[in-house]
Amino acid sequence: MPLTDECFANFQPYQHFLRKYLGIAQQVPQHFIASYLGSTPEWLSRVGRQL
Repeated sequence: MPLTDECFANFQPYQHFLRKYLGIAQQVPQHFIASYLGSTPEWLSRVGRQL
């Protein structure tokens, strides 16, 4: 599923999180990261596949 403009607006916080906390992002379960970003694990999974 391609990212829409609406999804892209929420994509930037995830990119920022990855740049700032790359080491942590690889160790913490995805549902905790999604919760921190105010998202769902499903959405985060879709975004991760787009990267």
